[in-house]
Amino acid sequence: MVRLSPYDAPHLVVRHAEFRLRVEGNVREVADSWFRFNPGHLGTGAVAVHSVNYPDRHVTAGDGVLRIEPYADPDSYVSHDNGRLVVARPGRGRAERARATFLVR
Repeated sequence: MVRLSPYDAPHLVVRHAEFRLRVEGNVREVADSWFRFNPGHLGTGAVAVHSVNYPDRHVTAGDGVLRIEPYADPDSYVSHDNGRLVVARPGRGRAERARATFLVR
């Protein structure tokens, strides 16, 4: 089990509320901020990020929103944008890559 913090905001954590992902500090429902990495659906080296307190759901992207649901979209990237988790394609710049990089705690 791990907690994720955006590289560009290490004092915050990724959590879910009402099945939507967000970035916050001082999370009261700690189980909402714990995730587990399991083998992904696309072969070697791929991972699926599952919610610990909803183990039948994993992080997915659709319609520009990140949720924990029972399906996957392999072409999406998770990125941090001012306290929100969004679907994005990281650019080549360091700041853009940092927003799509997370610390495992």
